[in-house]
Amino acid sequence: MDHEKGSGVKGCIKASKGPWVVHRTTGDGGIVTKYRFPSDVERQKNKQRERNRRAVAQKIFAGLRAHGNYRLPKNADSNDLLKALCLEAGWQVEEDGTVYRKKISIPKYATPPRQTCVKSISAHIMTPVDQW
Repeated sequence: MDHEKGSGVKGCIKASKGPWVVHRTTGDGGIVTKYRFPSDVERQKNKQRERNRRAVAQKIFAGLRAHGNYRLPKNADSNDLLKALCLEAGWQVEEDGTVYRKKISIPKYATPPRQTCVKSISAHIMTPVDQW
C-alpha cells in the first residue's frame, strides 16, 4: 500500500479507504451530500475498470502516434486528442479552450473550377461536364 501513495495515482483509483462523497441535486435546486461506504469488492472492480479504460486509451493514442501522424504528448489524454483532431480539421484551439476556424488564404490567381452543362437531347437532363 505504501508504494501506491507515492506513485501519484490520479483519477478514481484511490488508495484511501474512506467513504465516497456523493452530491445530488434535489427537485427544488438544493444540493444534498451523502456518504457511500463501498465494499472492498466494489473498490477492486472500480480500480480494474479504470485500469482497463486507461489501457485502451493508451493503445488508441499509441496507434494514432504510429499510424495517424498525430503529434501527441507522451502522457496524452482525450483533450490532447481532441486538440490534434481540431487542428487537422482546420480549427485553432487556444490554451484556454477557445476554438475558432483558421483563416484560409486563397491565392488571387486561383480561379474556382467551372462547371459546364450539356443538354441531352434524348433525356432532357442537364449533366455536369467537369472531367473533360
